[in-house]
Amino acid sequence: MCSGRAWSLARCGLQLMLLLLVSVWWCPAAAVAEVDVQNTLEMQGTIDIGRDGHVLDWSVPHLDQAPEGIRQLVVRTIAEWRFRPLVLPDGVDRARSAMQLRLLAIPQGAGRVSLRVTGASFGHAEEDLPFVRRRQSGMVVYPEQAARAGIEGSVRILMLIRPDGLVLQADVIQVNLFRPGSGYDMARWRKLLGRAALDAARRARFVARPGAATPTTSAFYVFLPVTFALSVASGSPSAHERQVAFGRWTTYIAGPIHRPAWAEPGIVEDLGPGPDAGRLLVLNPRISLLNSGDGAASSSGPDG
Repeated sequence: MCSGRAWSLARCGLQLMLLLLVSVWWCPAAAVAEVDVQNTLEMQGTIDIGRDGHVLDWSVPHLDQAPEGIRQLVVRTIAEWRFRPLVLPDGVDRARSAMQLRLLAIPQGAGRVSLRVTGASFGHAEEDLPFVRRRQSGMVVYPEQAARAGIEGSVRILMLIRPDGLVLQADVIQVNLFRPGSGYDMARWRKLLGRAALDAARRARFVARPGAATPTTSAFYVFLPVTFALSVASGSPSAHERQVAFGRWTTYIAGPIHRPAWAEPGIVEDLGPGPDAGRLLVLNPRISLLNSGDGAASSSGPDG
């Protein structure tokens, strides 16, 4: 037991420091690893592309309510886009696609950030799909071990589905976390959440849509984001997300990106890193960017 004298306190403090050092050395979970914390803005919209690959028209709901720096970046980036020429039926001069944009905010100091478009993906309109997802199929089960530890995150899954709804392939491409930890702990948390999301995706059942037109492709790439958030499960707003009129800001710890061997080149890369708005997106490989535009701007911050 340490006495109140100075030399005893010093000796006691040294013993305590040694104990802490031993604990850190022997316990890999004791030290928080250096993490890549990112802040992204995800925006949804539509885009019309002509036969020659030029953008004919586009729309992002409520973009007029975004800060000027964000508006200018989106307008300039899309204006510079060029797509692979499209093969369209006679009498059709354009293809309309769902569009998902992702902007990354990079702190620059003095309260300023730079903004960069890090991902753009394009999908089929839902009414054009030959299949629909059965209700209540593939329900996600929150891993008990992760819930007890307060672990939250988002899992990004890429699937390959036949027109009749049969799931041919499914794989986790990224797991992002909403809290830091040691390298050992974060790897374990990502494995827990990734396994639970992938199990749910493989249990999902899709059925042919009644009256749907005969598809011209043998399989569809389906992007499925799964979010594990204890606050959302309890009915409270998430502390990691902020919804704005023109999109959604999310702060997260980025995980490594996995590219499945069965996926076409560029599919995963076009999605970009980061969490997603939580809705299923059926990708359209026919719509492929030949360039990505400048994709960078400065701003006073992610306001709004």
